[in-house]
Amino acid sequence: MSNRDELLRKIAQRKANRRTEIERMKLPYLRKQYLSKIGSDEEMRRFFGDAADTMHQYCNNPIMRPLVRRLFRHTVPWVFKKQFGLGENERSFLDSVADYCMYATSYGAWPLEIAEVTGDRVVGYFDRCPGRCEKDYELCLAVTALEPELSKKDFFGATVTFTERMPAGAPRCRVVFERK
Repeated sequence: MSNRDELLRKIAQRKANRRTEIERMKLPYLRKQYLSKIGSDEEMRRFFGDAADTMHQYCNNPIMRPLVRRLFRHTVPWVFKKQFGLGENERSFLDSVADYCMYATSYGAWPLEIAEVTGDRVVGYFDRCPGRCEKDYELCLAVTALEPELSKKDFFGATVTFTERMPAGAPRCRVVFERK
């Protein structure tokens, strides 16, 4: 099986089993929110879209954006670790990419195109932003402060970098994962 086929299989399998995975989540509030919206991808997109709208309404100003950036940089890696039940040991490269895909797409509710997969690199594209930051570069930078921090964590087997962003004029966001 090619790396691409293996990654796509992992993502499809986790999306198909998302209810079971969410039920095992160690964060009760987050587990409850996901389970209440898991009926369909549209419900999940609407729920997280509403959360994004709230963020835009209350946090999209010069005072709050730095706080959002700190939240995503310092707190969300811990949430990510708890959400997926990760220990101190590093996950494999493809498992780490699959974990990120489940996180960033709300367990497959948002489309993420996997465009390129090699042994040491995966390239993906978001046509729509889960955080609805398509037109707001500063808020985009704030909510993607997670990726550099996540890349430093021992439990994560990849580095994650956004190399193209819609708010910067790209037709879609390009995310690159590289094996550590």
